[in-house]
Amino acid sequence: MNGSTVLLLAGILSLNGCVFEKAGPVQNDFRALERDDSEVVRVNLQMGAGDLRVGSGTQKLMRADFAYNVPAWKPEVHYSSTNKHGTLRIGSRAEATCAATSNMNGMCG
Repeated sequence: MNGSTVLLLAGILSLNGCVFEKAGPVQNDFRALERDDSEVVRVNLQMGAGDLRVGSGTQKLMRADFAYNVPAWKPEVHYSSTNKHGTLRIGSRAEATCAATSNMNGMCG
């Protein structure tokens, strides 16, 4: 196998599972979560690109303003709590697909 064949195969594998969507107008979304009785919250942020600002200043568990221009990038927020331990996950369907693809073939396009 020569070098160009290896590069071609690497490129094909890196695009495995990728779906290209056309960017549209910027969409804005707001989400807020009230605090519960959790004493500890684990936060998992999955974001491939863009601007991310994390800070304090709210009495809520989470207050977020999202802006995106590709429908698959619309953020999904999931929160669960058991025995005073919460888990907050913020990411997009595109990031979840990428993570699953990465787990299968070791890379993500």
